[in-house]
Amino acid sequence: MVALFGTDYERAVMRREINAQHRFVRSDHESAVAYDALDPELQLWVAACMFRVSSTPDASLRTVNDEGFTTLLKRSAPFATTLQVSESRWPTDRESFEAY
Repeated sequence: MVALFGTDYERAVMRREINAQHRFVRSDHESAVAYDALDPELQLWVAACMFRVSSTPDASLRTVNDEGFTTLLKRSAPFATTLQVSESRWPTDRESFEAY
């Protein structure tokens, strides 16, 4: 809710709090899988999942026309940009989202 509807200040506070927790979520030399919760590529994936889930409570995104889909994507960009993902990495339309 803060990412989508909060002020710039509220998003900055949320970003600091998330980063404070994420800095501890990383693999070490004994881990079977390399992982860093501050990795922008992983955060992009999380943001894309949040978009997919939050925008389909009652109907599939497939039923939304391309213009509506683009509007939803634009409004959902803060899922990513509130974290470490640059705005240029967020998909801009249905085709780029589905390709991702």
